[in-house]
Amino acid sequence: GQQQEKTEWHRVVCWDKLAEICERYLKRGDRVYVEGSIEYRQWEGQDGQTKYTTEIRARELIMLGGRDGGDAQRSQGSRSAAADFSEFSNEALAGEDDLPF
Repeated sequence: GQQQEKTEWHRVVCWDKLAEICERYLKRGDRVYVEGSIEYRQWEGQDGQTKYTTEIRARELIMLGGRDGGDAQRSQGSRSAAADFSEFSNEALAGEDDLPF
């Protein structure tokens, strides 16, 4: 078959300067590359049931496509080097059966 685009939504938590950048430049549906740690939380809902959520606590975020669809922009507290992950495709994983582990 033909390759189809797949959209996945994740709950991402940003703090400090990174949160300010996200608030200013991102909107729902924007493509981003996120690096961080997975955190699990639980709380008691209004109905008395225990609720669970999984979040990504972002350390680094790259806006894919930029404001005008141009190059990717990296946003992190102190680093400013740019990397473009917008050209990444699943073709890079095509030969994963050949890996020795």
